[in-house]
Formats: sequence, C-alpha cells, structure tokens
Amino acid sequence: MKPKPLLLQAVTTADRHQAVTAACDSLATHSGWVVDAHFYSNKAATIRFTIPIVTLTNWLDDLRKAGLCVDEPAPPAQGTAEEISGSLAITFIHDEPDLAREIPSIPG
Repeated sequence: MKPKPLLLQAVTTADRHQAVTAACDSLATHSGWVVDAHFYSNKAATIRFTIPIVTLTNWLDDLRKAGLCVDEPAPPAQGTAEEISGSLAITFIHDEPDLAREIPSIPG
C-alpha cells in the first residue's frame, strides 16, 4: 500500500536562494529527488519531491539545520512502500519588496 503524500510547511528568514538550494541538495544527499518546483515571487516556493521513507527523518533534520522551521509530520503509515512523495511549501520572511517580473508582450 502506498502511503499518503506528505504535505510539509516551512518558514525561514534565510535567503531564499540558499534555503531552496539547501533543501534540494539535502534531498539528493538522502537519495530523494525533486519532481517539480514552483516559485511565487520572492515570498514562497513549493517543492514536490520523492524520498525513501528510511531517510525522511534525516532530511527533515538537515532542513532544520539549514534554517527552515519545519513541523514534525505524522509518521507515514507502515506498508510495503519504500518511498514517499510529498510537497514542501516554504514561506520566506523578509522586508524586501515583492519581486516584480516583466512579462513580455506576445505579438498577435
């Protein structure tokens, strides 16, 4: 039986580039991988991932060491699955103005 996806939330005052890089690098260190990532201006990011269940706790510890405040998730249901999928929503706390992106005009 495949466990339900994890829905993790984190907040940080760390630089957003460093926080996202730390989360992704640490995920790879623990034999996981990024499935998808979305960035919402400079306010938030969402990373969808898959990671072996046995390395999940170590990955969460690494996130905390990198300055992300992540709540302890409920333990995944025991089953035959070796991996678990989930998403990590990171909110960045800072005083910077919203990051404006120029949208190019489309001819036609």
